[in-house]
Amino acid sequence: MRRHLLPALLALALLLGPPSPSRADVPPPGTGAREPGWWLPAGMNIGGTEGLGARGGGFLLGAEVSAVYLFGTLWSGVWGDALYAFGIERTRISVGAEAGWFLFGVELGYSGELGGPKAVHALRTGFVVTGGLVGAYVRWRHALSADGDDIEAGVLLKWPFELD
Repeated sequence: MRRHLLPALLALALLLGPPSPSRADVPPPGTGAREPGWWLPAGMNIGGTEGLGARGGGFLLGAEVSAVYLFGTLWSGVWGDALYAFGIERTRISVGAEAGWFLFGVELGYSGELGGPKAVHALRTGFVVTGGLVGAYVRWRHALSADGDDIEAGVLLKWPFELD
């Protein structure tokens, strides 16, 4: 594994320690996190990407926003993000659906990569582990062209806004 992906994987390992009773996409404990309702978590995405095959990797930095409905410990919603992949000097935009239980979630969506000779369209799936205002993820991007696949890992720092 390349050196530039190591910081993101280390952050992921640290976040998988003792879980917090709250989720990155919900308010802190004691603020009605278990009551059904809509939340809008928004914040930063910091991580790394590693290309499979001939693709390069590097540092990822961007923003992410979700619209999540809580059903108690179950949750589901939609998300969108915009990331810059420094190693390949391209911008990635993604949208999709997510669902989970307590600290654990899955996501599935579309990812487009801009800034190269042509746009690269991809399907993205991943796992998220959350705790409080911080979460960690591991994702796989499957390019629909010959451009190749990627693995992403990183940390989400998101603040949840309650929607009335």
